[in-house]
Amino acid sequence: MSTPRRREVQAALVVACCACPPPAARAALPPDVPINRWVRLETTGEAGYTYSRPIFVPSRGQVLHWGAVCGGDARPWMRNDVRAFDAARGEWVSDYPRTAKLPGLRTHSAHGKGVSHTGRGEMLPCGTPAPSFIVNGVCYDARRGRVIYTMKGLTAAYDPTARTWRDLEARTVIDGRVYPGGPPVYGVGTCYDPVHDEIVLFPHWGAENADLRAATGRMSGHWGTFRYRFADNTWRRVGGTFGEEAVRKARRETISRMARGSAALDAAWRARKGLDANVLAELRAAEARLDGPLRVEPPPRCGTPMVYDPPSGCIVMFGGHDGLCRTDLTPDRTPRALNDTWLYDCRTRQWRELPCTRRPPATLWPKLVRDPASGRVLLVRLHRARDRKDRSLAAIWGLDVAKARWQKLHEQPWPWEIARAHGVGGVADLYEVALDPKAGLLILTQNVPVDRRPVEQVFTMRLDVSKRTPEPAGEHEPAPPIRPITIPPDDPKWVAKLRSLPANTWVHANPPREAEDRGWGMAACDPVRGWVVYFGGGHATYQVNNVAVYVVGANRWVTTAGDHNDWVPPVGWGGSAMGYRGGRHAHHQRNEYVAFDGRMYWSMGTGSRRWRAEQEKRPPPRHTWFHDIDRGGVWRRERIAEVTLGQGVVGTYGRCCLVHPDGRIFGFGGSLEPYDGRFFPDEAYFSVYDVYRNTLAVRAVPKPRPGITYECRPFCTLADRDQVFFYECVAKNGKARRQGTWVYDVAANRFRDLKPPRHPPDEPGTVEYIAGQEAVFAAVGRDQQWVYSLRRNRWARLPLKTADGRFGFDPVYSQVVYVARYGVLVSVGHAGRGTAVMRPDVRQVDWGQ
Repeated sequence: MSTPRRREVQAALVVACCACPPPAARAALPPDVPINRWVRLETTGEAGYTYSRPIFVPSRGQVLHWGAVCGGDARPWMRNDVRAFDAARGEWVSDYPRTAKLPGLRTHSAHGKGVSHTGRGEMLPCGTPAPSFIVNGVCYDARRGRVIYTMKGLTAAYDPTARTWRDLEARTVIDGRVYPGGPPVYGVGTCYDPVHDEIVLFPHWGAENADLRAATGRMSGHWGTFRYRFADNTWRRVGGTFGEEAVRKARRETISRMARGSAALDAAWRARKGLDANVLAELRAAEARLDGPLRVEPPPRCGTPMVYDPPSGCIVMFGGHDGLCRTDLTPDRTPRALNDTWLYDCRTRQWRELPCTRRPPATLWPKLVRDPASGRVLLVRLHRARDRKDRSLAAIWGLDVAKARWQKLHEQPWPWEIARAHGVGGVADLYEVALDPKAGLLILTQNVPVDRRPVEQVFTMRLDVSKRTPEPAGEHEPAPPIRPITIPPDDPKWVAKLRSLPANTWVHANPPREAEDRGWGMAACDPVRGWVVYFGGGHATYQVNNVAVYVVGANRWVTTAGDHNDWVPPVGWGGSAMGYRGGRHAHHQRNEYVAFDGRMYWSMGTGSRRWRAEQEKRPPPRHTWFHDIDRGGVWRRERIAEVTLGQGVVGTYGRCCLVHPDGRIFGFGGSLEPYDGRFFPDEAYFSVYDVYRNTLAVRAVPKPRPGITYECRPFCTLADRDQVFFYECVAKNGKARRQGTWVYDVAANRFRDLKPPRHPPDEPGTVEYIAGQEAVFAAVGRDQQWVYSLRRNRWARLPLKTADGRFGFDPVYSQVVYVARYGVLVSVGHAGRGTAVMRPDVRQVDWGQ
């Protein structure tokens, strides 16, 4: 028996491994359901599906719904049956009994199946797909009468007549590499093209698009358009097929100019000549042309469906989630929604934007259906009340494709709640919408929590657009271009104040605007520019990957635009993938970045959790990953010219832990790496990336050496000695269990235990070298500060003094750095009252205490 046939038989036997069917429906559809008015139906209350679009199936004359995830919190409840809406009874009924037990499927943030950010779809032994976040990855294959679901690693077909599933065993080809199943992305939107018998996929996220990496270092979390051909059962990227030949040629020439300009800027930077403003302006203009007049497909997005409009022969796409947070303009951390309309012409296989000057409101998670009775594409939208004085509303907008016109067709108060996700971002509305044209019903379904379990609410209306008087949509106001980060010049009065600060006394700087609190993050000092760079967040704190810079000499915080962590489903923890504009997601940074000469390096081609088995394979080309502040605040990657592994080193271990003013970035790995070092208890590594030579070297560090340390920042660079200071302390319940004061000699590759007579009593939030004073400052706990004298080999406590109110260190990394250019310590944490500065002077320390 062939494999596909065997799987069809397994699917037909699904009853043998499934639970009993749910109870029969209790209520019938009220005969007096009003026209163009939402009403709530009485239902069984069983949970429906979340993050999964229902779809009308003509061969059945019913709306079907599958996705297998119910509820929107971090521990969704699972079921696994295809549900059909019985329009006569006003109930959802199952096509087959739902799966009784789904082992191992606990959270959408940790498991490897389709409910995970890092997992993939797969078929279960009983012949049904495992629960997955389908979002809008569902369409009806009209030629074969099947419903096609697209997931990462799986393209599955559901036969609505036989009520069986089949793995299509599709493949995806990207840049010559073959992936099994559907494209390796999430939050997809798909639509069937009946002209060419293909499926078009555009909305998605989670890609690593390196098309422009060789030219400018620019990456993207979006791969553009995919097409699936039934003829060869293959998904392919097809962005290169869009646009007339003249446009394609202009794009190639523009990218070539961008590559030359970017290379010139990098060469000037490595030669320490600064950036040529004219070349930078030309590069930005070329990028604007590529993303503007020369654009051949829509801007990246996820969270939006696509629907086919037969009269125009086009697939319609409206709005969606592009992840951009305009923190370059305001502190608002809300991800941007879109309200543009794009058509994919199935006859020409080309995209074009519909020129709508009047548009519906921007919508993160649009719900689109096509109404054959009116010939319009409908946007169904619930608007949540902002406060008690406001009220929630339900609205329906209609698009006349031929006239390129959106109009408001319906609006009514919405007296019921609107289900939303419980992630930190709180950006995902959990309702789903479908149209049953046979019954003339719009159906809206959502899950709400009752006794900590999701319960489904079902709403419906008899739709008749002809009985509504259309209202014009609002005028569209384009958003301003992203504002490049601009570093202000030093303020002479403020610099003079810094130099006259009272010694060893914290003073609040009170800049005009404070940076956002980044949670368990850290701060980094750029030793060349004298800036303090602040990044990170995640874990229920800051969820935007923008980079904030404290310009110490101007007492000003400036920041960039950023991408939001919350995608599909909302993360609510620490992010999961890079953003659409190529940036690292915000999370607890744990000694993961440094700042040097106008750049913030997040990766120097190394990592911490790279297992030996993976490294024994031929390593891939290594790239640095950094935020280029000099270029206005853009994320870039650059291939490393040379990688050298020392004797016994099988992988590139060590994060961006420290920086030397001469342009070397140091990273500890294995047992020397705080927090993650516990994964390599018997191994220790030291990595050196030279930013000007663009080379990386990794070597093993011999014993003796410090033991495993946990969440802290225990090291700093002793630049004038070419050493690294390392304060080792492991404490439990406020009592130190292991301590040591070490220096690591970079040239000799050797640790030395200095064995001072006493140590601070707890783990260090951070240690910072006070250049010129032969001393190291240590922030310990929330309210202790200590100093170590390299000349005396002694630790002493430095009394905590403030000049203007309370002050405290932010745990766990304290977020304190020393800025040698101005001779001050800077605290950016919010345990006290924001940004504070202190001029340390160890001459006043009592070393005999």
